[in-house]
Amino acid sequence: MAFAPFEPILYHNGPRVAIEGYNFEAGEVVFQLPGFSGYSPLLLVLSDDGRLLAAENGTELGIWELSTGDKLTSLRIAPVFSPFYAGFLGIDAFWAADYTGNVAVWETGNWDETRRLDYWGNLNGVFVLPGSEAVAMLNRKGELTIVNWNGEVARSIPISAQWSQLLGLSPEGNLAMVNTNAGLYNEEVQVLNFETAEVSASFPAQAAKAFAVSDDWHLLAIADARQIVRFIDLESGQEFYGQELNALEIRQLAISPDGDYLAVYLLRGFGNPEGWIQIWAREPKP
Repeated sequence: MAFAPFEPILYHNGPRVAIEGYNFEAGEVVFQLPGFSGYSPLLLVLSDDGRLLAAENGTELGIWELSTGDKLTSLRIAPVFSPFYAGFLGIDAFWAADYTGNVAVWETGNWDETRRLDYWGNLNGVFVLPGSEAVAMLNRKGELTIVNWNGEVARSIPISAQWSQLLGLSPEGNLAMVNTNAGLYNEEVQVLNFETAEVSASFPAQAAKAFAVSDDWHLLAIADARQIVRFIDLESGQEFYGQELNALEIRQLAISPDGDYLAVYLLRGFGNPEGWIQIWAREPKP
């Protein structure tokens, strides 16, 4: 689930196996991209300008031009594994990776591959640093590493937790956000500094199920197993709002690029397998 600038929210419609664009102000579906393999895509990624959409379909990633609905190309990292992680680097480049450490970067003009890294491992998160200078990887041993494109490990930061997951990188690429579980109900979101290898901030995340962070890294939203959504101001480090939702399960969160809207994808009950999307606004819009 994702937002595009000045465009409707995007989500996967399971029964019809399509990606739909839904204008929540008008209350209607404005476009549909069909043709998936009968299950929810693992990835749904938008370019920064909201022009392009990338969605996983098996071992391939399809790229669409949203203004026309035309499919521009299909990309593949490896013939066996599905891509688990992907993102746009500005408007000129796109990257994708699988959970074993196969990573590739393409330019968005002719979609030619420009970089590739085959770094075998078992990973809980991959992100390409801004400028494609290197790759950040979190392996299941609890090591957050910066790996150059030649396979050399430039930096390694140990994470003292039984389990951890890399959630994202700051816009400058100098901070990493990691969800950690140290056991005994000790779960949190940590912000790690790549230069100092220190935890610069941490926030409780007990039984967390979904996360979303604004593009500018000012706002963090966390949903937990109690169906409570909490909002944290990352500049001050303070939680400023929390609310329990009428839901069986919260599946996903997405924050709009301007930070004014939060979308919550949830299941209301066993009789509603398609789920609901709720839209929250920071302030009432005129």
